[in-house]
Amino acid sequence: MNRLTPLQIKSAAMAAGFEPRTVQAILKVETGGSGYDLTTGKLLIQFEPSWFRRKLSKARLLEIERARLARAAGTASTIQLSLIAAWETTQANGVEGQRREWEAFNAAFSIDKTAAMLSTSWGLPQMMGFNHAALGFATVDALVDSFRESEANQLAGMLRFIQSKPALARAVKAKDWAMVAYYYNGAGYKQFNYDRRLAAAYASVS
Repeated sequence: MNRLTPLQIKSAAMAAGFEPRTVQAILKVETGGSGYDLTTGKLLIQFEPSWFRRKLSKARLLEIERARLARAAGTASTIQLSLIAAWETTQANGVEGQRREWEAFNAAFSIDKTAAMLSTSWGLPQMMGFNHAALGFATVDALVDSFRESEANQLAGMLRFIQSKPALARAVKAKDWAMVAYYYNGAGYKQFNYDRRLAAAYASVS
């Protein structure tokens, strides 16, 4: 695990035009300040079943439905049974521990590797794979490869994402936590109190 130092965070934040304390607050809320599982060394992830359904091709979704019907009729092949088992593992995932998250992700990867990566949030900033272009990566594969290398790469990607969204960048600079949460975490941010958690994290960072 190639971990970030406080000096690296400070330098990267200032170079991007943001107060280091604000950047630290965002990192603290997203992952507690670590981009890797401290036990396994794997990237921290959150696999999102709803996004996986959206990112799969219609053809692949049709294959899954045919496999489901075949299983119900007792005529499913071994390949179809394996496909359904993987699909059900992906769709059962909630906000789980990392072992379960990786089980769901690996099941999704066996169905469609690109859709699986696009539908997962990655590393220190918990950025969704489908945002790869805004983070400066031509493909989601490139994002994942870069994030595996170091937390410094993860932070750099997050800062590029913020800079690519003018309204988010303004909110970060103004410490408008509601707007930061809206643009970073989505319209449902209040359900998880992201704005309050960001304000509390900022207050706790020295």
